[in-house]
Amino acid sequence: MIEKDSYPLPPRDGDYIALRHLVISGSDQEIGHDIGHISKSDYAVKLARYVAPIYGKARLDYFRRNWPSGHARALGVGEAYGVDPEEGIFDTTALPLDMGGAGCSAVFIPPSLSVNGHPLVARNYDWFTVTPREFHGGQRMPGEYAFNARSQITELRPEQGRASLHISGWDLLNPWVDGLNEAGLFVTVLADPSAPAAPLPQAGGRDAGLSQFQVPAMVLGQCATVEEAKHCLLQQRIFCPTSGLHLLIADARGMATVFEIDGSTGQYCFVDGRQHEPFIVTNHPLHRYPDRSTFPALDMGKEHNSFVRVCLLSSAISRHHAPYTRGDLQGLIDVVACAFADSSAAGVIAPLPERTLWSHTVDLAEKTFLATFYLGDIGPVRGTNAMRVRRSEPIGIGFSQ
Repeated sequence: MIEKDSYPLPPRDGDYIALRHLVISGSDQEIGHDIGHISKSDYAVKLARYVAPIYGKARLDYFRRNWPSGHARALGVGEAYGVDPEEGIFDTTALPLDMGGAGCSAVFIPPSLSVNGHPLVARNYDWFTVTPREFHGGQRMPGEYAFNARSQITELRPEQGRASLHISGWDLLNPWVDGLNEAGLFVTVLADPSAPAAPLPQAGGRDAGLSQFQVPAMVLGQCATVEEAKHCLLQQRIFCPTSGLHLLIADARGMATVFEIDGSTGQYCFVDGRQHEPFIVTNHPLHRYPDRSTFPALDMGKEHNSFVRVCLLSSAISRHHAPYTRGDLQGLIDVVACAFADSSAAGVIAPLPERTLWSHTVDLAEKTFLATFYLGDIGPVRGTNAMRVRRSEPIGIGFSQ
């Protein structure tokens, strides 16, 4: 049942992001049906086809064994689209709409370093403010949406399993960028160019197992702690379409880890945060580059370089001598906000405008986000490479009662 459908940031000329807030409850099959109906009617998402039915049938069996709620939601999507997933022709496990990426920064603060004794996370979600065709060197087509221009807050409240709350903008069925469940487990996704990836389809084709974009929803639906999430991930076959990623996972007990897939061996790696220390994650693999002594030579003028951002955050942390409030933590992550007049000079991976599309802090004990969203540019800051931008007022996001 769709309990809420509103726009905290409605579509408005001149504003980059329109933010929709959905609360959907019921059985997992009913949740899948409702999401399928919205994706079909409001976003014109078409189901992808498998190369042959054996792929679809085997994949649905995998979901049945490894992620029962994902399996039930896939059946509900099939109902909404009028197809039978058991035939293995159409992929109802994913409903990708507007593409995106995750060139981002995050910091975890353990309970011993926060004013209220709660574990906290701050995160910038950075990506390009162009359409997929423009990203690949083409021209914007009429009706084509820019990356994350249609973003969502999605709260899923299944009758069985854990409720989860997400900020995303790619797939309503598997919201994958930032998520938090009612146990206080948090997952956020960041790019890792060294991780395995290939130009595979988001859905259908020869897909087998779990897409990396489905992993956050699965973990948040099934796990309550970092330890449970590790155990769950080690039992999965995960494939990586389009780009490499790694995940920061943190829980209400104050534990944090980064899950990575090694690009050379395919092995699953966990890098844990240290007790009583802030834990910084950007866009390089921590199992290969655990600290400054292992970093390559740096040009500190390239402010958006992944290693440079760690240095900038580390320097800001060293200047902070008291426990952190959420305001302090937001100020810390703002040090590496992405908004440059000349992206190339800043070390951005492509010569295109990239912005922090949303920035938030999360209190894992209170189970709340406090987030702002990118609305547009104002103009360059004279004498610097910085760009002044318009952002929304902070929006508090928590579980509905």
